[in-house]
Amino acid sequence: MIERPLFPITGSKVIQKVIETKQAILLNDKADVDNWNRESTQTLSALTDEAKIAIGQAIREIYQKLKIRFAFIIPLVSENKVIGLMNIISAHQFEEEDIERILKISSQVTAAIIHKKAEEDILVQLQRIKVLNEITRAINSNLNLSLILNLLVKRLRSQLNVDATAILLKKPFSSQFEIVADEGVEIQELKKLTVNFGHGLAGNIALQRKILVIDDLREAGSRYDFNENITKQGFYFFIGVPLVSKGNLKGVIDIFNRQPISIDNSWMEYLEILGEQAAIAIENAQSFEEIQASNQELIAAYNATITGWSKALDLRDKETEGHSQRVTKLTLHLAEAVGIPQEQMVQIRRGALLHDIGKIGVPDAILHKPGQLNEEEWKIMRTHPQVAHDFLSEIDYLRGAINIPYCHHEKWDGSGYPRGLKGEEIPIEARIFSVADAWDALTNDRPYRPAWSKEKTIEYLQSQAGIAYDPQIVQVFLEKIIQ
Repeated sequence: MIERPLFPITGSKVIQKVIETKQAILLNDKADVDNWNRESTQTLSALTDEAKIAIGQAIREIYQKLKIRFAFIIPLVSENKVIGLMNIISAHQFEEEDIERILKISSQVTAAIIHKKAEEDILVQLQRIKVLNEITRAINSNLNLSLILNLLVKRLRSQLNVDATAILLKKPFSSQFEIVADEGVEIQELKKLTVNFGHGLAGNIALQRKILVIDDLREAGSRYDFNENITKQGFYFFIGVPLVSKGNLKGVIDIFNRQPISIDNSWMEYLEILGEQAAIAIENAQSFEEIQASNQELIAAYNATITGWSKALDLRDKETEGHSQRVTKLTLHLAEAVGIPQEQMVQIRRGALLHDIGKIGVPDAILHKPGQLNEEEWKIMRTHPQVAHDFLSEIDYLRGAINIPYCHHEKWDGSGYPRGLKGEEIPIEARIFSVADAWDALTNDRPYRPAWSKEKTIEYLQSQAGIAYDPQIVQVFLEKIIQ
């Protein structure tokens, strides 16, 4: 049982102590509970002081009415970081069995938060990839540089939800950069801004060729010597992205906001991809002959996004972490051995990486259920191939990758789902993937069973050839891949 005090309370901040030690604390004294109430109220930074006082008083009155004398504050810890606090209050002292039960619940709450965050990350990536697709369409359908740049600043501002965006391009045969497109910039002097290489915000980004993030421009003026009209418009937060194509600096994207933005690694990666997209647009408009080479860079950006997306899906389902990367590699090897043309490999790779994208539509309660699923839950689980089909069919460059996510649960004898396809009615890439998928799933540890041996897995595949799997593909797999 956790005894009070776990650490001294008097004169210290409970929240700070819980976060620093990553340990739960029991408050067994009404005065300590009142102090905790006042402290937690002060953390509501969005409220005025008067509102904090009023809320604190209301909570104290409720505590008094309910005779609250005890509190249990538990940190929610993930990867050695506190991601939240759980506060349990009671009129009665916590018994040891109460504490054990609450700690178990806190672990479940932490897991739920992690799963929800992974799901939200996937949704963010879905939105981002749609934006990339829109920009790609503009690049491929229009070679008018002015139209492309204006579309870019509009899309960037709306999708990033920022106050203003601008694009500066390098003048030909010059070391100067000028604003050629903007959205949200109101001061005319800024619209006509010209900066020299190595000077100002854009000039420094051009010099370093790195993304620049400044949390408060008011504190950075002496270092970057930027135009004072920027802060006059109330822009304090800044992100600058260099536009580099094939090693050539084309310009800079300036992003302004009046409030700070939390920037993490996924944000930075996305900004880099957006920078690549914009650079490609400029390159295409300036040199039509190099469109094919530029599209290869675009494909690389897409593939990097899809790979990150696949990893996010694996993170949501901890039981299969790393599975997507392994099974994709195995699927490509088997496809080559079967004789699939090289030009189809790109879509096979994308389909394999995104084979379980439809599970985004399956609730966590079903996806992570420790026991057997009931009939109704299985109905929901079996909808994920259709969810994958409906989503991927909306994205032009992923339509060719639909067959694996849509058909990898079909079986050779027609007993699979969602459509009950039989034999060669099943697309060959899905038949190839299902064999690779079975091998990887069975030869790796899962929470509910240890990995099977190579011999046992081979026997299983042989027994299911002609039932679940294409017998010819099983034969190629065992003879040419698993030797």
